[in-house]
Amino acid sequence: DRCRWQDVGDAITEWYNRGSESRETAGTAGRNFCLNEGGLNAQNMCNTFITEMNQAMENFKPRKKFTLEVV
Repeated sequence: DRCRWQDVGDAITEWYNRGSESRETAGTAGRNFCLNEGGLNAQNMCNTFITEMNQAMENFKPRKKFTLEVV
């Protein structure tokens, strides 16, 4: 999805005006979420990739063969 460029500018200004301590606290909380319950770490992403690729291979159904005719 896309956002309006005006919204991006407003959000950057809002974060800038919060002050460095507030930004650092929010950044630390976001990082902790991603590395823990968010599951956004290298180990989890690799495991998810392997699981999804195995599922794709198990459920693969080839297309019917076809021929092209020159008219």
